[in-house]
Amino acid sequence: MAALNRESGHIDDIVRASGLAASVVFGALALLELKRLVRDLCSMQYARVGEDAVAYDSDVSRSGH
Repeated sequence: MAALNRESGHIDDIVRASGLAASVVFGALALLELKRLVRDLCSMQYARVGEDAVAYDSDVSRSGH
């Protein structure tokens, strides 16, 4: 989530800024879209739209899922 801001960013830039694998970033963005915290503006451009205080834990192995 730290790699996203309220201005649009291309998925490649988000992946690069996050340091995570592209598959992890795509999965996180999909979940964040469902929670209405980010929006796919078009052509793989994403922007944060929700609360800044909300954290997303991409390590699902700790949650037992």
